[in-house]
Amino acid sequence: MARAESYEAAWGPVSRRVQRVLRGLHWSMKTFRGKQRMILVEIDWRLGDEIMAIEAVHALRMRYPRDAIFVLSNYPELYAFVDFPVIVNTRPPRVDRYYLLRGEDRLLPRPESNARRIGQAQPLPNPHLLLNGPPHPKVQALRNDCPVIVIAHETTWINKHWAPENWIELTERLLACHMAVIELGVRNALGLGQDLVGKTAVRDAAHILRDVDLLVSVDCGLMHLALAVGTPVVALFGPTDPGFLVPDHPLLHAILNPKPCQGFWNHDPIVPPAGECTCGEIACLDAITVDVVFEAIQQALKEGR
Repeated sequence: MARAESYEAAWGPVSRRVQRVLRGLHWSMKTFRGKQRMILVEIDWRLGDEIMAIEAVHALRMRYPRDAIFVLSNYPELYAFVDFPVIVNTRPPRVDRYYLLRGEDRLLPRPESNARRIGQAQPLPNPHLLLNGPPHPKVQALRNDCPVIVIAHETTWINKHWAPENWIELTERLLACHMAVIELGVRNALGLGQDLVGKTAVRDAAHILRDVDLLVSVDCGLMHLALAVGTPVVALFGPTDPGFLVPDHPLLHAILNPKPCQGFWNHDPIVPPAGECTCGEIACLDAITVDVVFEAIQQALKEGR
């Protein structure tokens, strides 16, 4: 669960400025004395956003190798998959430097936005998670020399919704082509192949995604998790622009809503009301057909990893 307020939220504007000045003084004094400094990085966000922020934490670790870095995260298990040390979900006794990585700049690519938040000029690379261990048994049980595909249709944003009948038809076509299907998510299972909805934690889902051949999804947290563990993804985009989230990712096969309003969330400075598009409609993905998605899946499987 997300924390009720950020580290600085309890202070008023004046107190916040005073605390920032004091942090700067403590930072300088510890630097002069050669003492370890304490850095607090606050994320506490959605799964995909936390994954996109991992490289910012990594960059801070590289910049300050001798200092202690504390990370506040809704998904602490992600930091079991990185090769740099941080302290997760523990507040330092004194904060000498503070970075807030929650909150998005809609009109700026996320690797560039997160870089600016930590004071770095160069955009950050796409996130990468390291997973060890044997193949996941649920994937192995389905393998049988056929491709194993995960479907993740769930989204809390109505503009990212692709109709259930489309997912069902797509799954039927995949099964008819002798492909195995696993459905992942948190809730609202559609019964697509082997139903693991609500039955996997992030750690388990990461290992499943590592071992399958492909993820088919909307723009969601599992999309970012699959890309981070090195699995190709076919993803449907309506209100968001993949170039702002995972620019030039070699494993992402993005299917864009063909309407003129595609990616309006990242292109239009005026935010429309929740559940609406700049074109006045709701179902941004309706114009994407099952045929288009199926062809993208075939192409992605040919290209592999």
